[in-house]
Amino acid sequence: MCITYFGDGTGITRQDASVANLGTTFQNNTEISSFNEFKYFTKANASPPNSLFEGCSNLEEVDLSSATTISRNQFIRSGIRNVNAPNLVTIGMGAFSECS
Repeated sequence: MCITYFGDGTGITRQDASVANLGTTFQNNTEISSFNEFKYFTKANASPPNSLFEGCSNLEEVDLSSATTISRNQFIRSGIRNVNAPNLVTIGMGAFSECS
């Protein structure tokens, strides 16, 4: 569960996550292999930040079921294999560029 590693390292509550700005929090993180907590980050739900999972070489699975957009360069140079995103309207340029 990634939400416990967000912020100052001591964990955050779901309420804290709802107002958190994800920015580049996960970029180049080689430890993350899946991410299903996106639904708790309601500030980013419609459109995740650009390059959010850039360089996450071991990331294989993401649940973006609450998102309507996969942003520009979202998964560039990642190991993504499965994205659950049934409500997608838009996929940004280069969203899956250079994926393994």
